[in-house]
Amino acid sequence: MSELENAVGELRRLARKEHLDREELERAKDSMRELRRMGFSSEEISELSERTWSPSTIRQYAASVKVEKGTRDLAIKMLAELVERGLTLSDVEMFLGMRKRLEELGISFEEFTNLLEELRRKNIELRDLIHVQRMLEDGLTSEEIESAVSCKSELQKLGINVDHVKRIVEVSKFYGGLNEFLEAVEKFKELKSIRSELEKLEVLKRSLNSRIRELREEISNLEERRSKIKYALNLFGELKKRGFDERALEVLRKAAEKYGGVKEVLTAVNTFGKVKEIERKIFEAEKIKSEVEAELKLLKADYVHLQTVVKLCDELLYKHGFTIQAITDVYEIAKRYGNPIEVIKTIEKYGSIRELDEEIKKLEVRRKELEARISELEEQTQVMRRRVGEVKKFVEEVFEASANAIRRKIEETIDSIASGYEEYARRLGELKREAGKFEKELEFARVFNTLLMHPEAIKEPQKHFCSVALRAIYNHCIRVGYNPTVKVYESVREKVVYDKKVTLLEVLELALKAFRL
Repeated sequence: MSELENAVGELRRLARKEHLDREELERAKDSMRELRRMGFSSEEISELSERTWSPSTIRQYAASVKVEKGTRDLAIKMLAELVERGLTLSDVEMFLGMRKRLEELGISFEEFTNLLEELRRKNIELRDLIHVQRMLEDGLTSEEIESAVSCKSELQKLGINVDHVKRIVEVSKFYGGLNEFLEAVEKFKELKSIRSELEKLEVLKRSLNSRIRELREEISNLEERRSKIKYALNLFGELKKRGFDERALEVLRKAAEKYGGVKEVLTAVNTFGKVKEIERKIFEAEKIKSEVEAELKLLKADYVHLQTVVKLCDELLYKHGFTIQAITDVYEIAKRYGNPIEVIKTIEKYGSIRELDEEIKKLEVRRKELEARISELEEQTQVMRRRVGEVKKFVEEVFEASANAIRRKIEETIDSIASGYEEYARRLGELKREAGKFEKELEFARVFNTLLMHPEAIKEPQKHFCSVALRAIYNHCIRVGYNPTVKVYESVREKVVYDKKVTLLEVLELALKAFRL
C-alpha cells in the first residue's frame, strides 16, 4: 500500500503544478505507469490527477506496462470503504500529509489520537490548544497557562462568564485600575455591609439633625427670652445705680398682705401722692427730703441675705400677682414725688400687656375718683396730717428698702440665664463640629456607593475621592506592614504579554501619581 500511496501522492502533487520540467514530467509518467501496473485504468488515473492529463495521454505514457490486478483490487476495496465513510482522496491525502508531519515531529499517530481523546474528555477545543501553543511561543509559561485555566474554572463555578469579566474591566477602568477595584471590594465585601453602614450613618445624621433643630429652638427661645428681658435689663441698669436690699422686698410683701394685693398697693401709692401734694402745702420740701435721705442710708446697710430675697420675689410675682405695668406705675409715681422706686419696674418682664392695659384703665378711673374727692380731702386735712407720717414712712420703706434685694435677684437671674446660654452655645458648637465630621463621612459614603452601584450616574472623574481613598489604603498598608509582591501584566498589543513583579505599595504610589496629573 505504501507504493500506491506514494504513486497517487506524487501524481496529485505534480498535477497541481502549472509548469513541469522534464524531470518532473518523467516522475509523473512513472507514477502513471505504476498506477497502470497496479490495475488502474487510464480513466481512473486521469481522475486521480484531477483531469490534468487526459485518459488518451495516460494510455500513451503507460502503453507498455503490464497490469497486475491484485493491487488495484485492494485499492478499489479501500476506495469503496472510503466512499462509504464519506471520504475522498483529498481527505486521504490530507491524512497522509498529517501523518507525515507527525512523523517529522517525532509523534506517533497513536499519541496524537490519545491527545485528541484527552482534549475531548476535558472539553477543550483543538483551536484552543493551538492558541495555547502560540502563547507558549510568545513567552508565556505553562504554569501561567495552568493558573489562567484554574482561574477560569473557579470563575465558572461562581457563575462568572466573559460578560461579567468585561463588566469588571469597565468598572476597574472607572476606578483607575484592577487593584483599586479589588481593594474597594475587599474593603466592603458585601453590598449588605455597605448598605448597613449607610443606614447607620443616615440614622446618625437624622439624630444629629434632630438634636441641632432642638438646640436651634432652644437658642431661639433664649433669644426670645433675651429680647423680652432686654427692657428689664436696661431698666435694671438704671435701678442698679440707686440700690435695693432685702428689707425693701419684705416691706413690699407685708404691704401686699396688708392691703390685699397689687391693686390696693397702687391705690395706697396714689393716695399717698395726693396726700403728699397736700403735705407739700404744709411742710417744707427740703426738710422732708433730708429726713428721707437719712433714713435710706440706715436702711441700705441692713439687708444682704440672697435666699430671703428670692423667696420674697417669688411671693411678689406668683402669690400677690404683681405685673410689670403695676410696678412701673409705682416707680413713676415715686420718681415723680422725689423717691424713685425703680426696682418695681424690673418685674415688668413677668406681666402681660392685657393686664397692663386693664390696670391703667382702673388707675385712671381711680385717679378721677380721687380728684373728685379733693374737696373732701381739703376738709379732712387735719385728719390726714396725722396719717401722713405713717403713710410716708411705709411708702419709703417699701420703695427704698427693696432696691438692693431685687437688684441681687435680677443679677443672679441674669447670670443664670447667661450661663445657660453659654452652655447651650458651647454644646451647639460641639454638636455642629461633630455633625460636620459625620457630614464629611456621609459625603464619602455617598460617592463610594454611587461609584460602586451606579457608576453611569457620575460623568466626571472623581479624582479627589479616588486620591483620598487610595491615600487611606496606602496609609493602612504602611501602618500594618502589608506589602505583598504581585504580578502586573501589561498588554502591549493583542496577544503579546510581558510580566514583572512589583510590590503593592509601588502600585498604590503609581495610582496616586496618576490622580495628581
